[in-house]
Amino acid sequence: FLTQVYSRLCDLAYDRIDEIDNLFGDSFDKSEYLSDIYLKRCNYCLAETQEPPKFDGHMGKVVAITFLSDNKYFLSASLDKTIKLWDRETGELINTIKEHTGQIWTIAFSPEGKYILSAGVDDVIKLWLWNADTKEIKLERTLEGHSNSIIEAVFSKNGEYIISGGGDKIIRVWETITGKLIKTLIGHTDVIRTVAISPNGKYIASGGWDEIFRLWDFDSEELLMISEEHTRTVDAVDFSPCGKYIISAGHKKLILWNIKGEILDIKEKHKDGFTGGILSAVFSPDSKYLISAGWDSKIILWKIENDKLNYVYEQKEHKRDIWALVFSSAGEYFLSGSADLSIKLWETKTGEHIQTFSDDGDSITPLKFSHNGKYLVSGTAKGFIEKWNADNGEQLCQISSNKQNYAVKKLIFSPNEHYLISKLSNKIIEVYKSNEKDSWETFFVFETLPYLESIACNDEYIAGGEMNGVIRLWELKTRKEILKLDTKEPYPKGMAFSPDGKSILIAFAENYKIQLWNIIDGKKNYEIDGKEIGAKWFKAVAFSSDGKYFASLGLGGFGLWETETGNNLYFKKLPFVGYHLAFSSDNKYLLTDNYRNNFDLWDLETGEKITQFIGKSYMRTFTFSSDSKEIWAATGLYPPHIYKFKIMQKKK
Repeated sequence: FLTQVYSRLCDLAYDRIDEIDNLFGDSFDKSEYLSDIYLKRCNYCLAETQEPPKFDGHMGKVVAITFLSDNKYFLSASLDKTIKLWDRETGELINTIKEHTGQIWTIAFSPEGKYILSAGVDDVIKLWLWNADTKEIKLERTLEGHSNSIIEAVFSKNGEYIISGGGDKIIRVWETITGKLIKTLIGHTDVIRTVAISPNGKYIASGGWDEIFRLWDFDSEELLMISEEHTRTVDAVDFSPCGKYIISAGHKKLILWNIKGEILDIKEKHKDGFTGGILSAVFSPDSKYLISAGWDSKIILWKIENDKLNYVYEQKEHKRDIWALVFSSAGEYFLSGSADLSIKLWETKTGEHIQTFSDDGDSITPLKFSHNGKYLVSGTAKGFIEKWNADNGEQLCQISSNKQNYAVKKLIFSPNEHYLISKLSNKIIEVYKSNEKDSWETFFVFETLPYLESIACNDEYIAGGEMNGVIRLWELKTRKEILKLDTKEPYPKGMAFSPDGKSILIAFAENYKIQLWNIIDGKKNYEIDGKEIGAKWFKAVAFSSDGKYFASLGLGGFGLWETETGNNLYFKKLPFVGYHLAFSSDNKYLLTDNYRNNFDLWDLETGEKITQFIGKSYMRTFTFSSDSKEIWAATGLYPPHIYKFKIMQKKK
């Protein structure tokens, strides 16, 4: 029993492993329960006890909203791990709930007006009791059973059941009153992004990262229909309240189905942003209208006539991607929630913007450590760049972007750290040069660029990857464009210059390709097809310090490749999409994230995971010290929480 307790404590609190070791003493041989290498947290700056700026709204993306009772109140849920209760009429924030330990992805209100559910990255569904008289929200029970994040959970029309799906690829059905798990629907081969149940309770619709729309029989649990009409992630499904229609939405497409699973109409009005993804689509209570929104920051209203979707109007008041939409019970207005941290109220018929909730705050978008790990720079949603001392968390300086109120989307340093490059929106690059005041001054600005998916730099050049696959290189010294590469592949999401400065590596999200180009002669060295090893949606690439290898990361996992030949040495599957990776300078280790609150440390030679750190919020950035003995990591909270670790060897 003691060995089991010891092993579990080491897994959960490896940063305090010395204390655990002393606690158990010499009661048994513990060597087999310790990894050869583990992380010891040796300092923590900007602790959770530090007060953030005073601000009522969310500090993370607003990804779910729901009206309560008579529509006087509504709830919002966010990646900042909070649920907020609002008064729709006055705009007052009434209450903030902080019971979840991870990002919240879904929230819903039961039809009979009694229960609220919420769920997310902590793998549980929390069921709450709502008291309309006192406006009190009380935790009733916690439903456990999912083994990974829950992306969406909904009530059945009669309120008897809860249907949920997420990272473990299984749809689960629960009894609301008892919390008992009564059904599991198995068939998805990747993360389930969305679920819905028909008004009569006979059917369940679902979609997700496997790019397939599915229709299920509720009673028999039989899979009735599979459609591959969507060519990317299916991010939203909904049944019309009249029971006649189903909508599915994802990569550029809105598809209107009848209840038999036959296609009635397809619309592709959302086409901007990364793959034109539609993140939310919902029917009005009278089934006459549909609203859709997504990565392009647009809200589009459609009128349903003669089994077709007819365009009515569009609005673009939000500054960033829109994740949540909900109609009031009578359909006279609707709410939208966005990554710009705001919630907006709209009149349905006219599209008039009535009110905005919670847009007075700011949030960190990108974070980047200096190469030596001595300081950290952060960009904010309102266009500020801030520099922090990584040892004590002190803010060293703040500069304002040349384009006010444009979100800073990416920050990168040149290897010699003389330049800091900032990507604003997707059409502007700002280049800053370090000065004697330990700050930066504007060096130059590109203002009229095509839509940029990614940027990279070394000490001589900046590279910008356009949505259509064209890569442009500018010389820093002369500020002039010197090279244009036509890759013929869309959506270059990750780029990296080789250490010798002669090549550029480009990873693509759309068709799962990686290309290596020679920037001296402008010729392509080779192309890799990620589908051959199960890799999808490449998001990041990086070279080892000696340039002999490179790593790729995205949906499905990460891979290690030989630079000279492009041969894959190994590919490790991961359950979630990753955005950041880093080599240690001695090329022994690799760090990866997976869009949860953790990062993983890997043995580069074997490809085996050494250990994992789970933080309090999404890890925005990390880096190794120059001697490869320490790791620095920071979260996206404001101000940033900074972690420092030593890489420790097991005691012999």
